[in-house]
Parts: sequence; C-alpha cells; structure tokens
Amino acid sequence: MTTPDEDVEAVLALVSAVKPFFAGKPTEVQGAALADLTAMWVAGHVASDPGKTHACWERTLALHLEGIWKLIPINYAGIVEPKLRKKRESEREHRERDSGADGADGDDVETGEPSGA
Repeated sequence: MTTPDEDVEAVLALVSAVKPFFAGKPTEVQGAALADLTAMWVAGHVASDPGKTHACWERTLALHLEGIWKLIPINYAGIVEPKLRKKRESEREHRERDSGADGADGDDVETGEPSGA
C-alpha cells in the first residue's frame, strides 16, 4: 500500500509522461483522447452484481468530476494566469512603445511637451 505522498508523486510522474503526447494537438483531439481514456477507466469499474454496474459507473464519474472541478482553479492559477499576465505585460509594453511613452519621439515623458521647450 502506498502513502498519499507516494500517490501524488506517481500521479505527477504519469501526468508528466503523457503530456508530450497531448502537446500541440488540437483541443478537440485532446478532449476526445481524454474522453476515450476516461471511458476505458470507468468501464473497468464493475459491481459484483452486474445489474449495479451502471450505477457504479455513474458514481465513479461523479467522483471523478468532483476531483476535476477541484483541480481546475489550481491549474488555471498555475498555467493560464501566468500566460495571461505575460501577454498583458507584453501588450502594455507594445502600447507604451508605440505611443512614444518611452520618450523616443522627442517629447518629454512627464509633460508631453517637445524636448528642449
């Protein structure tokens, strides 16, 4: 039996191993692959009473989705927000450069008056 820390390490290692297979693929392809893998995983959960297998699948998916919902904000904060922040900073720098805010157009940055006026 593994410890929770060992489980986390195993999850992170597996995620790192499969990420390259998804990288650069269209989101539709990524989603379809994840759906297929999830369906395979769920199909492996069978109840001892075959008549209860569908209910087992429903519960398995419900628990899985709960976990996904908990991970979305964590991944957004760690992956998406830094990219958005970098993009906003780059756009701001471009606007400042294009508007002459760096003083390159000969105007005084503080007053907006031509330099030497």
